[in-house]
Amino acid sequence: MFVCKQLIDIYVGNGTKRMRIGTALFSYNRSWCTKQSLEALHRCRVLPERLFLFHDGIKDEKDKNEWEKIEEIIHTIDWCKTEVITSKENKGLARSISEGVSYMFESCDAVIVVEDDCIVHPQFMEYMINALEFYVNKENVFSVSGYCEPIRIEKDEYDSYFTGRISSLGWGTWKNRWDGFELDYKLFSRIKKDKELSERLSIWGQDLETTVIANLSGNADSWAVFWALKSIITGGGNLAPFKSLVDNIGFDGSGIHSGDKKPEYILQERDEYIDLNFPPDVMFREDVINKMKDYYSFTPAVEKERYYRHILFLMYSALRNGLSLSDVLRNRGISSISLWGKGQISTSVIDELKGSIEVRNILVSKQLNHYEEVMGIPVIGLDSYSVNVDAILVIPGYDIDRIKRKCICHNISVNLITIDDLYS
Repeated sequence: MFVCKQLIDIYVGNGTKRMRIGTALFSYNRSWCTKQSLEALHRCRVLPERLFLFHDGIKDEKDKNEWEKIEEIIHTIDWCKTEVITSKENKGLARSISEGVSYMFESCDAVIVVEDDCIVHPQFMEYMINALEFYVNKENVFSVSGYCEPIRIEKDEYDSYFTGRISSLGWGTWKNRWDGFELDYKLFSRIKKDKELSERLSIWGQDLETTVIANLSGNADSWAVFWALKSIITGGGNLAPFKSLVDNIGFDGSGIHSGDKKPEYILQERDEYIDLNFPPDVMFREDVINKMKDYYSFTPAVEKERYYRHILFLMYSALRNGLSLSDVLRNRGISSISLWGKGQISTSVIDELKGSIEVRNILVSKQLNHYEEVMGIPVIGLDSYSVNVDAILVIPGYDIDRIKRKCICHNISVNLITIDDLYS
């Protein structure tokens, strides 16, 4: 027998009726992750009113053992009302979620969606239900989420903020926002042809083109890229907490899209609770815009390769004419530098400058939790940078605008130069 700890009675349209909120969990062949995810939902202070369990059909016989374990797990839940939907075919992630959410809206006014690798905070369901209730009639709110990107946003008087980017980890929306959703590749070309939409894309989705291409080439099966594009087209706000109420345990290589490198999430402590004080209207804070633009910034691999080939050509052409990189720096009055970037070109630069130009450290944008060095030179994060040098030599010059913004945010006033600047 289950206990639903909170009933939601709200105004929907012109009449008063109970808002029907369905919660979904999508799974395929990761029984351990599925079990952990369900246990976390069970620990929530507010339980799902109705839990839809979508289980994709078997794709490969090697998955059969794990798949059958999940069938057993999802058919034995007794702590809330459930509906199990096991597919007779393997739909893949994109179809599973898009068709599953559409199915839920046949009987629900709003939905909350988690995948099998999401571990939610005990306040997650309470947060989501209250947010869905609070913004139900504010149609410029596109979605709500218990997840926030691993970016530190300074907290204001509210417990959440708005971004122009959806989340696919622990999210929710309403039927009228979902209506018309399709796995539609024409959305991207529509955005690229419109100046205003292209500007939104440059802030909230520079990385999305790569996912679209990966889908088309068969290297990904993302539904969320289309949801993100729809959000950009509508210009709606997507609610996120300052600290994430969702952790992701899928970075063990078992998932199709997660990979094996886990981001450094900013998580709400298990025994820490927020007041559920939501901002009254959609507003995109300037600091959120700037940080999200940097976070989603993306340079295609072919453009990076072209840039690196160019700077190598400049360096070796000058060297053939008897002008080394050390000479070029000294001619500019530079005798000490920090190096931005720690790839193969950086190690070549360090090797060439040895004994003539002092490389005091290697600078990276992320915060480091451990000591690291390259060729005996310490690697430091922006948060701890306080070294007095003549210049910061930026190796990934294609990214110079974003790097300049990061330095301004961290009050770093050292001169930034790129290798192509040196030879111009």
